[in-house]
Amino acid sequence: MRNRTLAAEHLTFSSTFHNLANIYMDLNANANAIHYFQRALEIKKKHLKPANPSIARTLSCLATAYSHQ
Repeated sequence: MRNRTLAAEHLTFSSTFHNLANIYMDLNANANAIHYFQRALEIKKKHLKPANPSIARTLSCLATAYSHQ
């Protein structure tokens, strides 16, 4: 639905990807979680300043996903 109305790199997608990654973490599907955390991070880095807390949260979650592989 969002893909039809927003560009694929729109900041709104970062929260969608982050939430999908969290679901995959809950399912112990860490490879999928890593993929979606990385997508969220790519988008956030394009739109936000490096010190933005949202980037830090995604990096932290990404590190957790890697540690659970």
